[in-house]
Formats: sequence, structure tokens, C-alpha cells
Amino acid sequence: APVEGPKKHSGIQCQLLNPIEEKQAEHLLTNPDYWMQEKMDGRRLLIRKEGDIITGINRLGFITSVPEMIARSAAQYKGNFILDGEAVGETMHVFDLLTISGEDMRKLRFAVRYMRLRDLLNAFYHPHIKIVDTYCAPEMVGMCSQFKGEGKEGVVFKHIDAPYIPGKPNAGGTQLKYKFYETASFIVTKLNDKRSVSLILFEGDKVKLAGNVTIPPNHDIPSPGTVVECRYLY
Repeated sequence: APVEGPKKHSGIQCQLLNPIEEKQAEHLLTNPDYWMQEKMDGRRLLIRKEGDIITGINRLGFITSVPEMIARSAAQYKGNFILDGEAVGETMHVFDLLTISGEDMRKLRFAVRYMRLRDLLNAFYHPHIKIVDTYCAPEMVGMCSQFKGEGKEGVVFKHIDAPYIPGKPNAGGTQLKYKFYETASFIVTKLNDKRSVSLILFEGDKVKLAGNVTIPPNHDIPSPGTVVECRYLY
């Protein structure tokens, strides 16, 4: 469906996750009450199919575009649904199911929603829609290590009994994300607006620009020439 305007809200709000640190992730890796999925590195996208109309919904609930090949795959299903996932190029990686053929799945357990999602996707041909694999203990430990080694973005932990709750809780929650971060030392070159500084690195005797970083509120803004430790993805 064509986007009718940036302010048109779909009436659907997706579930947003709070981040966790490594120590909490290590505990969840062996917790039988949680399942783990790879955190896909794409654009958050919900797809709503109503008859022949395919509508995209972004992470804030506003109507957005759907890549053509994903829309074609969604159109192959005869009934209606709302799927939640990440669009990576021309592929939709689906990790949750909100509704199917008029049935609201959001109050049901995640384990039930995922099984119904798997059954749904087994029922029709969809070359550009893929289900995100889900892992449980004890295989979560090995798969998390494998994802790190492959340079993936991170993992998501979901309590098997958790309903689909729109928005993001103030803290914690039953669905949590753990991103794989690295750290390195950078040199500050200048101060930018809004608590941001520019960074450089040395490659031999040559200086290379390393982008900008925002300074958290609980840290002092460093002066140019200061060496700072920064966290970054991958």
C-alpha cells in the first residue's frame, strides 16, 4: 500500500525491548524459562495483511513502505495476519505473530505464538519471508557464542510465557536484547553539539577519522586530546 503520509498511525504498537549487559545475558543462557533468537540487523517492520492489502508498520506504529518482494510473498497467504520482524534488504525476518485470520494472539504465551507462526509460514510459499530460528537451553550457550564469532548484532531473550505487550517497560521486562559490543581507545579531536565529540585513531603514523560519539550524562565531556574508551557494535 502506498504511504499516505508520515503522520498516519496504524493503530498497532510494536513491542520494544530493554537492553541487558553481559552478566544478565549469561544467566539467561541457561534459564529454561527463556528462548533465544538472533537479533537481526535490519529495519523494524510489521506487516499487516487485510484481504489483498499489504501494509507496513514501523517501530513507532506509523504506516511505512514494504519492499516489493516481501509484499509479494505476504500476498501468497489466503488469510489475514499481522507479523512482526526485521526487514533486511528484500527479506523479512519474522520473529513474532500478533494476529492470524482475525484471532488476536498478543495475550497468548510467546511459546504458543511462535508455534502458530511456524505453522502459518509452513502453509504457503514465501521466498522473501523467513522465520527467525529460536533456541532453548542448553543450546543457547553454543549458539550465542557462534553468533558472536560470526559478527552478528546480538541476541534477544523471550520468556516462554510472556504475552506481546506494546511499547517498552520502564525497566526490565520479559523480552530483553543483548548486543555484542567491543571497546577501544580513541582520541578526542573536537567538541560537537549535544554532548558529542569527534574521534580519531592512528594507523601507523597517519590519522584516520573514527566518527562521533555521544557522552552519557553520567560522564564528564572530555577535552580535545583526551584518550577515551568507547563501546561499539561488532
